[in-house]
Amino acid sequence: MARNILADLLQNHRFWLMDLVPSATYPFFVLGSPIYGFQSISMPEYTFETREIKQMNSMLKRTVYEGGGWGTITLSRGVRIVDDTFYEWVRRAIDGLDTIDRDLLLVQFHPASAKILDGANIQALVNGAGAIGNPTAAAVNALVGGMDCGYLRNIPGKAWLLWGAVPTRYKPGSDLDATDAGVSIMEIEIAVTNVSEFSLLSPL
Repeated sequence: MARNILADLLQNHRFWLMDLVPSATYPFFVLGSPIYGFQSISMPEYTFETREIKQMNSMLKRTVYEGGGWGTITLSRGVRIVDDTFYEWVRRAIDGLDTIDRDLLLVQFHPASAKILDGANIQALVNGAGAIGNPTAAAVNALVGGMDCGYLRNIPGKAWLLWGAVPTRYKPGSDLDATDAGVSIMEIEIAVTNVSEFSLLSPL
């Protein structure tokens, strides 16, 4: 029996990251969101701090929690001559010129598209989620009517809110090499205070 397309597993290459709250000064959004995409983003990872104890005269050890925290997240993107958004965030962080702690939204989309699904309810869900996940696409869709506008028709699968993100490392491009004709990749590493995870199509 064929399974429902919504039961398909998520894929690594369908994702989007954007800044939730604009800055008071240009360029308003850090990381160039929602205009520029990313080559890769490391997944948020929580590490527990534990300690082994022995209770009273027991011969068995028990593991207890002592704390924990979220590790750093690395964002990678191809270098463009018009894109200085990574550097601007780092410069403002060093100079104290703007609100440095940012709340970022990371969305991983489902392999299916609303374009191939039936039902007005699914289409309405995707239109609403698309407007949140990609406001640029939503605005374009409103202007051009029924045309297909890419990410707007994608179905969000999971999302992570990255609370209090601050830059901790910046690399403006790949190491220079006269024998390498590959695309130059810039990186920025961010530390986060907390992460909230959401399964966007969960029935619960």
